[in-house]
Amino acid sequence: MQNIYIKTYVIILLCTISITCSEKSNKSPDVAIPVISKGCLSGQCVAGQFETAYQCFALISGDGVNLRSKPDIASRIITQLPATRKVTVLYVEQEEKTIGGMSGRWAFIRDSTKISREGWGFDQLLAYLSNFHRPKMWKPREIRVILGGNLMVYFCSSNGKFQSRPQKKGAKNIDTVNPELITGEILECKNIIWLRKDSPDDYPIFFRRLDNGNLDLSDHYRNTRGVVITK
Repeated sequence: MQNIYIKTYVIILLCTISITCSEKSNKSPDVAIPVISKGCLSGQCVAGQFETAYQCFALISGDGVNLRSKPDIASRIITQLPATRKVTVLYVEQEEKTIGGMSGRWAFIRDSTKISREGWGFDQLLAYLSNFHRPKMWKPREIRVILGGNLMVYFCSSNGKFQSRPQKKGAKNIDTVNPELITGEILECKNIIWLRKDSPDDYPIFFRRLDNGNLDLSDHYRNTRGVVITK
Protein backbone atom coordinates (compact mmCIF):
# COMPACT_ATOMS: atom_id res chain seq x y z
CA MET A 1 0.00 0.00 0.00
CA GLN A 2 2.86 2.35 0.87
CA ASN A 3 4.42 1.74 -2.55
CA ILE A 4 1.15 2.75 -4.21
CA TYR A 5 1.14 6.04 -2.27
CA ILE A 6 4.76 6.69 -3.24
CA LYS A 7 4.08 5.99 -6.92
CA THR A 8 1.02 8.25 -6.86
CA TYR A 9 3.03 11.05 -5.24
CA VAL A 10 5.79 10.71 -7.84
CA ILE A 11 3.27 10.87 -10.72
CA ILE A 12 1.64 14.02 -9.27
CA LEU A 13 5.05 15.60 -8.73
CA LEU A 14 6.12 14.86 -12.31
CA CYS A 15 2.85 16.28 -13.69
CA THR A 16 3.31 19.44 -11.61
CA ILE A 17 6.87 19.89 -12.88
CA SER A 18 5.71 19.31 -16.47
CA ILE A 19 2.95 21.91 -16.19
CA THR A 20 5.30 24.43 -14.57
CA CYS A 21 7.92 23.94 -17.29
CA SER A 22 5.24 24.29 -19.95
CA GLU A 23 4.03 27.59 -18.48
CA LYS A 24 7.57 28.92 -18.30
CA SER A 25 8.25 27.92 -21.91
CA ASN A 26 5.15 29.83 -23.03
CA LYS A 27 6.65 32.95 -21.53
CA SER A 28 9.79 32.76 -23.69
CA PRO A 29 12.52 32.97 -21.02
CA ASP A 30 14.96 34.68 -23.41
CA VAL A 31 12.72 37.75 -23.75
CA ALA A 32 14.27 40.91 -22.29
CA ILE A 33 11.56 42.29 -20.00
CA PRO A 34 11.92 45.96 -18.99
CA VAL A 35 11.16 47.23 -15.50
CA ILE A 36 7.46 48.09 -15.47
CA SER A 37 5.73 49.37 -12.33
CA LYS A 38 2.70 47.43 -11.09
CA GLY A 39 0.37 50.29 -11.93
CA CYS A 40 1.37 50.14 -15.60
CA LEU A 41 0.86 46.46 -16.40
CA SER A 42 -2.26 47.14 -18.48
CA GLY A 43 -0.68 49.76 -20.71
CA GLN A 44 -2.28 52.74 -18.97
CA CYS A 45 1.09 54.47 -18.51
CA VAL A 46 1.87 54.69 -22.24
CA ALA A 47 -0.06 57.66 -23.59
CA GLY A 48 -1.79 57.82 -26.96
CA GLN A 49 -3.33 54.35 -27.04
CA PHE A 50 -6.97 53.51 -27.68
CA GLU A 51 -8.83 52.90 -24.45
CA THR A 52 -11.94 50.77 -23.93
CA ALA A 53 -13.43 49.09 -20.89
CA TYR A 54 -11.51 45.98 -21.91
CA GLN A 55 -8.02 47.17 -22.77
CA CYS A 56 -5.56 49.84 -23.83
CA PHE A 57 -4.17 49.15 -27.27
CA ALA A 58 -2.46 50.36 -30.42
CA LEU A 59 -2.77 48.70 -33.83
CA ILE A 60 -0.19 47.02 -36.02
CA SER A 61 0.07 48.86 -39.34
CA GLY A 62 1.81 48.32 -42.68
CA ASP A 63 2.84 44.77 -43.57
CA GLY A 64 3.02 43.68 -39.94
CA VAL A 65 5.56 43.71 -37.15
CA ASN A 66 8.22 41.19 -36.19
CA LEU A 67 7.84 40.63 -32.46
CA ARG A 68 11.39 40.19 -31.15
CA SER A 69 12.91 38.89 -27.94
CA LYS A 70 15.08 42.00 -27.49
CA PRO A 71 15.10 45.61 -28.76
CA ASP A 72 17.55 44.65 -31.49
CA ILE A 73 16.95 43.65 -35.11
CA ALA A 74 19.46 40.82 -34.65
CA SER A 75 17.43 39.24 -31.84
CA ARG A 76 15.14 36.25 -32.19
CA ILE A 77 11.78 36.73 -33.93
CA ILE A 78 9.05 35.34 -31.68
CA THR A 79 6.28 35.75 -34.26
CA GLN A 80 4.98 38.17 -36.86
CA LEU A 81 1.96 40.25 -35.89
CA PRO A 82 -0.36 41.09 -38.83
CA ALA A 83 -1.84 44.48 -39.74
CA THR A 84 -4.76 45.64 -37.55
CA ARG A 85 -3.76 43.27 -34.72
CA LYS A 86 -4.39 44.94 -31.35
CA VAL A 87 -1.39 45.11 -29.02
CA THR A 88 -1.01 46.67 -25.59
CA VAL A 89 2.06 48.89 -25.37
CA LEU A 90 3.59 48.43 -21.93
CA TYR A 91 6.85 50.32 -22.25
CA VAL A 92 8.67 52.53 -24.78
CA GLU A 93 12.41 53.18 -24.73
CA GLN A 94 13.44 56.83 -24.53
CA GLU A 95 16.27 56.59 -27.04
CA GLU A 96 15.26 57.12 -30.65
CA LYS A 97 16.86 54.91 -33.31
CA THR A 98 16.81 54.68 -37.10
CA ILE A 99 16.03 51.33 -38.69
CA GLY A 100 15.52 50.90 -42.41
CA GLY A 101 15.27 54.65 -42.89
CA MET A 102 12.60 54.98 -40.18
CA SER A 103 13.18 56.83 -36.93
CA GLY A 104 11.41 55.57 -33.87
CA ARG A 105 11.69 53.80 -30.54
CA TRP A 106 11.56 50.20 -29.45
CA ALA A 107 8.34 49.33 -27.64
CA PHE A 108 7.63 46.38 -25.37
CA ILE A 109 4.20 45.08 -26.35
CA ARG A 110 1.70 42.36 -25.46
CA ASP A 111 -0.27 40.46 -28.11
CA SER A 112 -4.03 40.83 -27.53
CA THR A 113 -4.77 37.34 -28.89
CA LYS A 114 -2.36 35.64 -26.49
CA ILE A 115 -1.55 37.71 -23.42
CA SER A 116 1.39 35.49 -22.45
CA ARG A 117 3.11 36.51 -25.72
CA GLU A 118 5.19 39.63 -25.18
CA GLY A 119 8.17 41.10 -26.96
CA TRP A 120 9.67 44.09 -28.72
CA GLY A 121 8.51 45.92 -31.83
CA PHE A 122 9.49 49.18 -33.54
CA ASP A 123 6.90 51.82 -32.65
CA GLN A 124 6.98 53.42 -36.12
CA LEU A 125 4.89 50.44 -37.20
CA LEU A 126 2.29 51.00 -34.49
CA ALA A 127 -0.84 53.09 -35.03
CA TYR A 128 -1.74 55.29 -32.06
CA LEU A 129 -4.71 57.65 -31.86
CA SER A 130 -2.66 60.63 -33.03
CA ASN A 131 -1.46 58.79 -36.16
CA PHE A 132 -4.93 58.82 -37.75
CA HIS A 133 -6.10 61.63 -40.04
CA ARG A 134 -9.00 62.28 -42.36
CA PRO A 135 -8.26 61.48 -46.03
CA LYS A 136 -8.35 64.39 -48.48
CA MET A 137 -10.91 62.56 -50.59
CA TRP A 138 -12.96 59.49 -49.69
CA LYS A 139 -14.21 57.57 -52.74
CA PRO A 140 -16.45 54.70 -51.55
CA ARG A 141 -20.04 55.81 -50.88
CA GLU A 142 -21.04 52.63 -49.11
CA ILE A 143 -19.25 50.10 -46.93
CA ARG A 144 -21.36 46.96 -46.54
CA VAL A 145 -20.35 44.44 -43.89
CA ILE A 146 -21.95 41.00 -43.79
CA LEU A 147 -20.96 39.21 -40.61
CA GLY A 148 -22.70 36.40 -38.76
CA GLY A 149 -25.77 36.70 -40.97
CA ASN A 150 -26.13 40.39 -40.14
CA LEU A 151 -25.77 43.33 -42.49
CA MET A 152 -24.31 46.70 -41.57
CA VAL A 153 -24.21 49.50 -44.15
CA TYR A 154 -22.07 52.61 -43.65
CA PHE A 155 -23.09 55.45 -45.95
CA CYS A 156 -20.07 57.65 -46.64
CA SER A 157 -19.52 61.15 -48.00
CA SER A 158 -16.56 62.49 -49.97
CA ASN A 159 -15.51 64.69 -47.04
CA GLY A 160 -14.91 61.68 -44.80
CA LYS A 161 -18.16 61.45 -42.86
CA PHE A 162 -20.33 58.35 -42.36
CA GLN A 163 -23.67 57.32 -40.94
CA SER A 164 -25.31 53.97 -40.37
CA ARG A 165 -28.16 52.08 -38.79
CA PRO A 166 -28.11 48.41 -37.70
CA GLN A 167 -29.90 46.25 -40.27
CA LYS A 168 -32.30 43.37 -39.86
CA LYS A 169 -30.72 39.94 -40.01
CA GLY A 170 -30.52 38.91 -43.65
CA ALA A 171 -32.22 42.15 -44.75
CA LYS A 172 -31.88 43.30 -48.35
CA ASN A 173 -33.27 46.76 -47.65
CA ILE A 174 -32.55 49.48 -45.12
CA ASP A 175 -35.26 48.54 -42.60
CA THR A 176 -33.78 48.83 -39.14
CA VAL A 177 -34.10 47.10 -35.83
CA ASN A 178 -32.69 50.07 -33.98
CA PRO A 179 -33.73 53.63 -34.81
CA GLU A 180 -30.54 55.09 -33.37
CA LEU A 181 -28.40 56.65 -36.09
CA ILE A 182 -24.65 56.05 -35.82
CA THR A 183 -22.55 58.92 -37.18
CA GLY A 184 -18.88 59.75 -37.27
CA GLU A 185 -15.85 60.43 -39.42
CA ILE A 186 -13.54 58.26 -41.46
CA LEU A 187 -9.87 58.33 -40.48
CA GLU A 188 -6.86 56.46 -41.83
CA CYS A 189 -3.32 55.54 -40.87
CA LYS A 190 -1.31 53.82 -43.59
CA ASN A 191 -3.44 50.76 -44.46
CA ILE A 192 -5.84 50.99 -41.50
CA ILE A 193 -9.27 52.61 -41.75
CA TRP A 194 -11.00 53.72 -38.54
CA LEU A 195 -14.66 54.72 -38.45
CA ARG A 196 -14.56 57.00 -35.43
CA LYS A 197 -18.02 57.35 -33.92
CA ASP A 198 -19.32 60.71 -32.71
CA SER A 199 -20.54 58.85 -29.61
CA PRO A 200 -17.59 56.60 -28.70
CA ASP A 201 -18.19 53.15 -27.20
CA ASP A 202 -16.11 50.08 -26.38
CA TYR A 203 -16.39 48.64 -29.89
CA PRO A 204 -14.31 50.75 -32.30
CA ILE A 205 -14.62 49.88 -36.00
CA PHE A 206 -11.49 49.16 -38.03
CA PHE A 207 -10.84 47.89 -41.55
CA ARG A 208 -7.69 46.91 -43.40
CA ARG A 209 -7.09 48.40 -46.83
CA LEU A 210 -5.77 45.77 -49.24
CA ASP A 211 -3.19 46.38 -51.96
CA ASN A 212 -5.97 46.53 -54.58
CA GLY A 213 -7.76 49.29 -52.65
CA ASN A 214 -10.58 47.09 -51.32
CA LEU A 215 -11.36 46.85 -47.62
CA ASP A 216 -11.19 43.77 -45.44
CA LEU A 217 -12.26 43.00 -41.87
CA SER A 218 -9.74 43.77 -39.16
CA ASP A 219 -7.65 41.03 -37.54
CA HIS A 220 -10.17 40.86 -34.67
CA TYR A 221 -12.51 38.96 -37.04
CA ARG A 222 -9.83 36.73 -38.57
CA ASN A 223 -11.65 33.50 -37.64
CA THR A 224 -15.07 34.56 -38.93
CA ARG A 225 -16.66 34.33 -42.36
CA GLY A 226 -17.29 37.99 -42.95
CA VAL A 227 -17.46 39.99 -46.15
CA VAL A 228 -16.78 43.67 -46.81
CA ILE A 229 -18.20 45.21 -49.99
CA THR A 230 -17.55 48.80 -51.05
CA LYS A 231 -19.50 50.80 -53.65
